[in-house]
Amino acid sequence: MEKILKILILEDNKSDAGLILRELNKSRLIFTSEIVETREAFENALDTIKPDIILSDYYLPSFDGAVAHHIKEKKYPEIPFIIVSGTIGEENAVELIKNGVTDYTIKDRLFTLPQKIIRALKEAEEKKENREANERFSLATRASNDIIYEWKINDDAVWWNDAYYNLMGIKKGKEWLDHTSWSNSIHPDDHDSVMNSLADFFESKEIFWSNEYRFLDNKGKVYCFVDKGYLLRDQNGEPFRMIGAVADITNLKNYITQLKEMLFMTSHRVRLPIANILGLSNALDESINDPAELKEIVDYIKLSAINLEESTHELNHFIQNSKDKAENKIQT
Repeated sequence: MEKILKILILEDNKSDAGLILRELNKSRLIFTSEIVETREAFENALDTIKPDIILSDYYLPSFDGAVAHHIKEKKYPEIPFIIVSGTIGEENAVELIKNGVTDYTIKDRLFTLPQKIIRALKEAEEKKENREANERFSLATRASNDIIYEWKINDDAVWWNDAYYNLMGIKKGKEWLDHTSWSNSIHPDDHDSVMNSLADFFESKEIFWSNEYRFLDNKGKVYCFVDKGYLLRDQNGEPFRMIGAVADITNLKNYITQLKEMLFMTSHRVRLPIANILGLSNALDESINDPAELKEIVDYIKLSAINLEESTHELNHFIQNSKDKAENKIQT
């Protein structure tokens, strides 16, 4: 079902208001309308009917279209506002458009009004969608622990979300920072390879980039990052904008190191006592008549068993700690 438009008409001349309605009725627009003449009635109508669009005369007895637009902007900036006037003058029209008026038409060209209304409503809907998309993006960046960035490549300017400033330990100042705010903080041993990777990526036709590198915060602390970016190219294939997310994998790297230690433990510290026990057990299979030699072998078996028990205990403790850390990582 097609939406019924609510049109608020600010017009003190009943004849002119009738001409506007007649022109709108000739169009395919489905609408209801409210005609007001005074400032008080206009302000009340804004709150009561909440119009989809406003059509306003420029010259009114108690105030004018510019003031009406200013009132509307304070309360409902998203509502399109079209000036419909007999004589407005090009200079006034340009000034109104600069100040945010959606469009204007003169009264002897009312046949253009329906199309201008359709265009104004379409633009308002697009602005609403963009605003909602920006709000979703803003909420997503707040909810994420990742560093989110937008890079205007031609301007060499980068926008960072709050996670970047929190990690760097600096206060957010300007909305856009120089690109060197990022590149100068890459670990010196990784800097050239990252920049070369980025340059090669720009020269290619790819749109997805990923790199792992170390990064230094404001105090010199080292982090391990995985940086994934999505590149926008113009019609000539030249890069002009990049959106990306940086994940801090420092804890994950440390966890992997711990797992390597666990592998070493199982490969050497646990297997060695087992090998000793097996070897000594084989020796017992042979005929040993000397009680002293037999006692020595038994003592060796006991010692190997004790070492194995200790290593097993350490291994269990290590695995439990690794499990707890992994669970904490999932929660955070």
